[in-house]
Amino acid sequence: MGIEFFERKGRIHFECNERVYDVEGLDAGRAFRQYHTEGCVPKDVVTRGKEAIRQWVQNHVDKVITAQKKKDRKFDELYDAINVPIDTTYKEVVLQGKIVYIDGALTVVLQSPVAGQSPFCYGHGFGAAMAGHKVWATSEKELTFTREALNYARAELVKIFENHLNARIIRIVNELNNP
Repeated sequence: MGIEFFERKGRIHFECNERVYDVEGLDAGRAFRQYHTEGCVPKDVVTRGKEAIRQWVQNHVDKVITAQKKKDRKFDELYDAINVPIDTTYKEVVLQGKIVYIDGALTVVLQSPVAGQSPFCYGHGFGAAMAGHKVWATSEKELTFTREALNYARAELVKIFENHLNARIIRIVNELNNP
């Protein structure tokens, strides 16, 4: 975590960025969280000298970034607790499953009548956000899926089941494409 100082309009400003890699539960090696704070050092601190400036900025950075990390830990706890049962019917077959958080990703899991799973890819990215595809109807204390996200998960149950039904054909196609 490095703090950089700079002058802007005759005042001392600072910026701090910290990257934390290999966040537990996220894809190892690629995953990181970025923490950031910046600001202007108060004039009364500047008059006390360099050590006072460094100490004030370090205290500010510790306070802000610690709060950001605490918020992330609470969010992680909410994600880790996700276990939402879902069901649907496909050609008179009842499909039962759930949405869970596995290895850093939301996952749709088919539990009955067969087992399987698929990544939960609804509402990701800028385009989805612009189209109004939202995963969460949420507050800071709980995560609740939107109706559209739950419908997407039910459709994923069907896809997982269809893949199970067509596994032999899918395997033959893959073998034909990869001799």
